[in-house]
Amino acid sequence: MALVSRLLPSATPGGIAIDGATRKSFVEQFDLGASNCKTLIVEQVISEDGWSFWSRVRWQNFIDRMHVIPAMPHVEYFLTDDKRLQKLIKRVKKELRFPAAEPLNLKDFALQFL
Repeated sequence: MALVSRLLPSATPGGIAIDGATRKSFVEQFDLGASNCKTLIVEQVISEDGWSFWSRVRWQNFIDRMHVIPAMPHVEYFLTDDKRLQKLIKRVKKELRFPAAEPLNLKDFALQFL
């Protein structure tokens, strides 16, 4: 919810200022899981997983995140033979309340679709 709070504008498009009490009320009532912000939800879940699971950011983890975050809520399968990335996708998928990508390796892809 802290992320949502930081993303809120300080004024409406019409120029009306949004005070702190209004912002706080909105954030308290906002249900991120029920929203259409699926990419933001995936990003948050992957970030929390990374903080607790890896405890540090490696270059490859960063690159993997940049591919998985925008794709996961919008595709049925994420094709990768990277076992660590497959495990990440499975862990994250369990935390999501909406359909998201299943990890699929090349061998299983070929068996299923070719």
